[in-house]
Amino acid sequence: MFKAILMICSLAQANDCMQYTDTRGLYRTKEQCMARIHEMLNDIKPTLPDVAREHLYKCDDEIGVKL
Repeated sequence: MFKAILMICSLAQANDCMQYTDTRGLYRTKEQCMARIHEMLNDIKPTLPDVAREHLYKCDDEIGVKL
């Protein structure tokens, strides 16, 4: 199971990052997790200031999670 995590950092200001963790749930495949990350980014982009930024992401493998 994978948890979607997205981090958006300003390129102009060091240590100016925001982390977003998916609240919908866990995903069975890495592909499903990546699709959720893209969806999260598309939803968040309109709310961000128009400055240079870096998008980082991770599909964290949740070991030991039971369904």
